[in-house]
Amino acid sequence: MTGSLANKPPLAVWIAATLFAVVLLLALGNLHRTAWLAGSVDKSVSFNLQRLQAIPPGALHVVALGSSKTMYAVDFDAAFASRLGVPGRRVVFHRVTANDPAVGYLYPALAAIARRPPDVLLVEAELLLFDRSEHAPIAGLLRHARLNLIMLRMHLAIAPAHGEMDDNRGQEEWPPEASCRHRKNPDALAAYAQYAARWREITDDERATDLAYLRRMQAAGTRVVLLTLPRSPSGDSVVPASLKRETALLRERLIKQDGFLEWEPGAMDESLYCDQVHANHRGRAFYSAWLAKQLAALLGVHSGV
Repeated sequence: MTGSLANKPPLAVWIAATLFAVVLLLALGNLHRTAWLAGSVDKSVSFNLQRLQAIPPGALHVVALGSSKTMYAVDFDAAFASRLGVPGRRVVFHRVTANDPAVGYLYPALAAIARRPPDVLLVEAELLLFDRSEHAPIAGLLRHARLNLIMLRMHLAIAPAHGEMDDNRGQEEWPPEASCRHRKNPDALAAYAQYAARWREITDDERATDLAYLRRMQAAGTRVVLLTLPRSPSGDSVVPASLKRETALLRERLIKQDGFLEWEPGAMDESLYCDQVHANHRGRAFYSAWLAKQLAALLGVHSGV
């Protein structure tokens, strides 16, 4: 017993280690405010937005904006554009996504898209409906710390860990099938139910900036489509029914109020998902083919699917 106690670090070491961890978290969480990384902030959180400005003259431009749900369900840029074809005219497609974006997180993306309004803007509908973010201050600090760490690695010319920067360059990381099976067990579904129980409806004030960007692009000729990406049947079953009713009414109000289009593929089979919400390879093939047909009809082009 005495030897075991002797091998343990003294209390002062634990206190010092804890203080160091807190200081490191605070530093990483606020690094984006420093002048040293100020030039990297827009580049990092803009998710490869410079590509949106290089559209060939005469090309039809389509942009999809969403969360990781959109990332997994829709082919990246050129792969999706290859599903569409029109004789003598090019279709350029860009997919811009963020992992579970909080309210306001995609403002830089909307601003960049609005600088050169596309012909069609596909917006994941739930970005205007659900707030799924943690509201405790520590959650925001942890999110900034993660993004700042990516920026720091880029600044030091170190390859960043997989995340939004990779997803918006087509360097996607797909979970193995074994992992997908694990994500669908009863414990995982229960955890998702607890997560969904914390969601709330986005307020009109919180949605105002997003709508201002969408209306500006709509006035410039962009056709705005609210795009539904359904959860798996098991995942949808644990989302609070009251929240689903409220957000369905809100979606209908937005469509009538602003004249947005609305596309929804209907229920998708459980086998098309890796977990409660993210599509697997088969789910992406299904959803991308369906979406290409919708766009082909809207644009009057030929769908290659």
